[in-house]
Amino acid sequence: MNAQFKKGALELCVLSVLSEGDCYGYDLVTQISEHVSITEGTIYPLLRRLKDDGQVETYLQESSSGPPRKYYRITEHGREVLAASTQEWNSFVEGVYSILLHRKLSDFSREWQKFLHSENLENLGKDLCSVQEDIGKMTEELSEALGKTLRAFFNERNHHHE
Repeated sequence: MNAQFKKGALELCVLSVLSEGDCYGYDLVTQISEHVSITEGTIYPLLRRLKDDGQVETYLQESSSGPPRKYYRITEHGREVLAASTQEWNSFVEGVYSILLHRKLSDFSREWQKFLHSENLENLGKDLCSVQEDIGKMTEELSEALGKTLRAFFNERNHHHE
C-alpha cells in the first residue's frame, strides 16, 4: 500500500484502537496490522508524537513475562482529536468513493454506448437508442443514489464516534 495513504490514516487507527482500551506498543501493532500492513518501527515514533501532543498518556504495568510494559491510554484531548479526525476522514473517503464510483459508472455508460453504436447493432433500430438513453439516465441515478448512500453511511459513522 502507498506509504502516503498509510501515513495520514495511521494516527486515526492508533487513536481508534486506544479509544477501545489501553494497549502496549506491540499490542497496538498486532491489532492494527490485522487490517493494515505496518511495522513496529512505524508505531513508536507516532506514539511519541501523540504523547507530546497530549493525545495519549503512558503508564507502566508489571508483566508476568518480563519487565514492566509501557501502556498507552487515550486522553480526553485524544478523544476530541479522534472525533474530529474521524469526521474529516469520513468526509474525505466519501468524496473519493463518489469520484471513483461516478467515474466507473461513466466509463461503463460510454462503453455501453459504443457497443450500441457498433456496426453489428445499427440495424436493430430505434429501440436501442431508447435503451441507450435509459442506461444513461440509470447511470446518473445510480451514481446519485450511491453518493447519498455513502453520505448516509459516513454520517452514521460520524455520529457513532462522537
